[in-house]
Amino acid sequence: LKDERRRYSLWSLASALPALLSRGLTPELVITTDPGFWNGEHARWAIQGGLPVAMPPSAYIPASVYTHCPVIPLDSGLPFEKAALSTYGSHGIPASASGSAAGTALSLALRATSGPVFLAGYDLAAHGLIDHAFPYALNVVDEMLAARRRPVLTSRAHRVFDAYPGIIGHWRLSRAFSSYASSTKVTQSDAERVYRLGDSPVSTGVKHADTQYALVILRNSENRQSVAVRATTQTSVSHLSQDGLNAMLSSMVEQAVRDAHISLASKAPVPYDAALLFKALAPCESAPFLARAARKIADEDELANLTRILEQAAAALMEAS
Repeated sequence: LKDERRRYSLWSLASALPALLSRGLTPELVITTDPGFWNGEHARWAIQGGLPVAMPPSAYIPASVYTHCPVIPLDSGLPFEKAALSTYGSHGIPASASGSAAGTALSLALRATSGPVFLAGYDLAAHGLIDHAFPYALNVVDEMLAARRRPVLTSRAHRVFDAYPGIIGHWRLSRAFSSYASSTKVTQSDAERVYRLGDSPVSTGVKHADTQYALVILRNSENRQSVAVRATTQTSVSHLSQDGLNAMLSSMVEQAVRDAHISLASKAPVPYDAALLFKALAPCESAPFLARAARKIADEDELANLTRILEQAAAALMEAS
């Protein structure tokens, strides 16, 4: 694949960047969707080449990535992401949330290109004690936990055995990654141009191909690299002001409360988008109300009390930001 590099556009999940860069493979695009702070250790590698980073507003990247790399907004359809993009004055590039960064990257690739798409390293399983391509940004965690009576391999073994209890030959399977596999969606019209490299036993609905078969397809296909990159670098984000953030949160709370009023009047469960905001701002207080609304026994007094809590939570969030 390295020898044929000019024939294809290489996109990378943030977590795979160290493995690719260490082998002299520089991607044209980095995709990241993880909201966790640990994602910063993955995304930080993009700074080395000023690589374009595609991400939804909910993903976390360090501030230094914003200043050194083009950032391309993605719209995965979640209501708070649409609100954030609207506040930025951007629509974002449509991409599926898919339950995993790989699924989002696949949906983006299928939308941005018309040629074959290959998923490399999408094993969704551990092979022996290897659960990530090496080097991996978070390998340092195993090293930090190591001691004289608990060497690095012991720490890694405990972690891998706990996270991947299922066994098929040399492969170890996990419930979480099996769930990701079931969320990988390819339409019938795209199914014939998507391939998955490798021999992982985890089924995704994407057909397998070996590297030699992939090379044959690449050599016989038109170069799609410029198409893919052009389609994903049309938009970049700008600075979001404090006033813009305040207005966004206030508008989202107001809309969610309106939707909840309508659901109470019609004896229907609270709509998904409104319930999601309630749970994000006030999870403990929202849970009883949402459950009672689903059973058609919630009332306006409960909603009024919850509305005050939501407004207080939004105000605290605005102040903290």
